[in-house]
Amino acid sequence: MSYFNFINYDDSFYMIWRMFMKKQFMKMTLAAAFMLLMAVPAHALTLDSVLGNQSENTANTAVSAPSTEGVGSYEQQVIDLVNKERAAAGLPALTLNTKLAGVAEKKAEDLRDKNYFSHTSPTYGSPFDMMKQFGITYKAAGENIARGQQTPSAVMNGWMNSQAHKNNILNKNFTQIGVGYVTDSNGGTYWVQMFIRP
Repeated sequence: MSYFNFINYDDSFYMIWRMFMKKQFMKMTLAAAFMLLMAVPAHALTLDSVLGNQSENTANTAVSAPSTEGVGSYEQQVIDLVNKERAAAGLPALTLNTKLAGVAEKKAEDLRDKNYFSHTSPTYGSPFDMMKQFGITYKAAGENIARGQQTPSAVMNGWMNSQAHKNNILNKNFTQIGVGYVTDSNGGTYWVQMFIRP
């Protein structure tokens, strides 16, 4: 003689429970996906050589000179939005450094082309090493990066809602800015802000 113990669920109860759980799972999945899409995947990095933190590790990578032409419309809009935030905080406007803008553009291209999202480039090293490789000298420097935002106002909104990025934008030690912006073939966007005090 064999003994089996089992519970017989009423089919209607089971079906209702299963539908409820599917709805809950879908709600949670959609909420998680929305949060991932709305999250600003961005990083901020600051270095103030006055504090003795300047990196001395410079990679021996041959680099071509970045463009020193003017900046594009989106880049200029970001600069204007930065200066609007600085004015609201009682800080002086940052001036465009076209050579720094060229370096920021190179960094944005590197983020896209090498498919990474970090301040440390596999090509150029840290942003501070990269600036040095392109002949940018500074006493203080910082970098903000972001990807996925479609407009200057969207990327600035994300940066201003992140304390570390906001700190770079409103850093009283910085006097110059360069902005880089590139897209990929799928419509992905890559943004770089570089700040210095020469």
